[in-house]
Amino acid sequence: PVPCPPGQYCQPGTAVSRGNMRNFSAPQPCAESMYCPEGSESPSGVGSCPRGHYCPFGVRLACPAGAFCPRDGLSSPIVCEPGFFNGMVGQVRCTACPRG
Repeated sequence: PVPCPPGQYCQPGTAVSRGNMRNFSAPQPCAESMYCPEGSESPSGVGSCPRGHYCPFGVRLACPAGAFCPRDGLSSPIVCEPGFFNGMVGQVRCTACPRG
């Protein structure tokens, strides 16, 4: 068997590298907001996506600049509100803009 690709999980004995949702001997998509690294064996992978990241399709991505990811299990980043900013990736909060 080949390792299950990131963002998917495989039942024991899976021997193909491409998913087919009707064939459970093929890789299957992981649950939304869960992190499934290569080789995952369950739809929840290793658990909820960690803070500072989001997991849209079982793949962990760092929160982009201009957004934040304050809690585990996000499937999409949260955009900073007006008057706040974030110039770095992987952040859990936005910063208030300076006056002026």
